[in-house]
Amino acid sequence: LKEKHVEYVEIRVDLFEDHKEGIPLVKKLKNAGLKSVVTIRPEWEGGGYKLDDEGRELIFLQYLNEGPDLMDLELDTDHIVRSDLIEKAGREGVQVIISHHDGYQTPTAAAILKKARECFDEGCDIAKMVYRTEKMSDVLELVKASRMLNTTGNKFSLMGTGPFGDMTRVLAPFLGSEMVYSYVGDPVVEGQVDLDSLNGIWGVDEGMCIGPDSRLYGIIGYPVSHSISPLMHNFAFREKGINSIYIPFRVKKRDLGVLMDIFRELEIEGFNVTIPHKKDIMRHLGEVDEIACNIGAVNTVLNEFGTFKGYNTDSAGALLSIEDSGVDLGNVRKA
Repeated sequence: LKEKHVEYVEIRVDLFEDHKEGIPLVKKLKNAGLKSVVTIRPEWEGGGYKLDDEGRELIFLQYLNEGPDLMDLELDTDHIVRSDLIEKAGREGVQVIISHHDGYQTPTAAAILKKARECFDEGCDIAKMVYRTEKMSDVLELVKASRMLNTTGNKFSLMGTGPFGDMTRVLAPFLGSEMVYSYVGDPVVEGQVDLDSLNGIWGVDEGMCIGPDSRLYGIIGYPVSHSISPLMHNFAFREKGINSIYIPFRVKKRDLGVLMDIFRELEIEGFNVTIPHKKDIMRHLGEVDEIACNIGAVNTVLNEFGTFKGYNTDSAGALLSIEDSGVDLGNVRKA
């Protein structure tokens, strides 16, 4: 796992039949140079632990004796139990994640920020919040909330599950999240992205380090997984040492307007457009180049000082290919 650039490994104690089964893992991970996160997720927060918080406290104490790096406590954990565990974790030098999971919906950015402040007020080292994303507008709220959270000076991890969860996780380091939860083997929840895919998109194997200061580019389409543009552009960024990332965005026609709102929040530098959106994207842009207007399609959009302007490079590319093959185009117009 360390070779795959993993820093933390979560030990989901609630998923073990014998809750003591994970105790030896803490030391094994430490010996392997990995940090451990001990989680005992209760049923009422989507986990597998069925007993009360007092019983969870006793199990946590057993793990604290082994010196894990992080302990995950839910915001709605019994206040006395949570306070007691935070105090004991502090004495043992164990950091605390206070988490909140909503498996049904994504609230407004303001509500997410309020929930995060509740976590910060409890004295956590990292506030972790996970919401179910059923629609593109849910992603927009998470992006807005991330921007707000970056101004607090506190560490946080904000992600989505569900149909649009993968987008929030790919964007997570760019949005300032302290950690991103991935998987090896089978996903724990819908919306997670496997470890190899994340490493490939972020380019960590080639030494890239994506963060809030990175420039963002992308391609939109439906489907978009077939496109080799991310591979091509990210390879070029790494070869030239450019701190940028190029991400595929899977979007349906009905969500183009919301995606443009997300792009404005992200201050994306530019993006390419593939099928079936080359025509429909035009009405969502602030300006369209004359050639693209004449053709009636846009395949490239640039963020020019806050205005999204559309271009068409397909025609120029096609004509150059024809000319390179030795065909004399004569007086054929290029647009």
